[in-house]
Amino acid sequence: MTGQLQRNRSVSKDTERRKAMNTMYDAVMKMEQLLGVYERLIDDLAGYMKENGIDYTNDDSVHPAIMLYSEAGRIYSRLLRTRKMEDLLRMEGEYNLMNGMVNEMKAGAWANLSGEDVSRKVM
Repeated sequence: MTGQLQRNRSVSKDTERRKAMNTMYDAVMKMEQLLGVYERLIDDLAGYMKENGIDYTNDDSVHPAIMLYSEAGRIYSRLLRTRKMEDLLRMEGEYNLMNGMVNEMKAGAWANLSGEDVSRKVM
C-alpha cells in the first residue's frame, strides 16, 4: 500500500510540474506576442505623428497621440519583466484600447485636438 501511495504522490508532483510549465509557456508566448504588437503600435504612432507634424520630442505637449506613444513605450519597456499571465492579459487589453484610439485618430475623429483641454472638447 505504501508503494502505491508514493507512486500517486509522484504522479501528482509530475502533474503539478506540467501545469506550471504549461502556464509558464503560455505566459512567455503571450509576452512575445505583445512585444510584437506593441512594437507595431509604437511605429504606427510615430508614423502618424510624423505625417501630421506632431512633435513628440516636445515634453510640454499634451496631444493625445503623444500620450498614447508615451504609454505604449512605458508598457513595452515593462513586458520583459512581466511574468504573471493576468498582468499580460491586462496589457493586452490596454493595447486593444490604444490601438482603437489610434484607428480613430487616423480616421479623423480626433483631428481638431492639438493639446487643448481635451475634457472640454469631448463634452
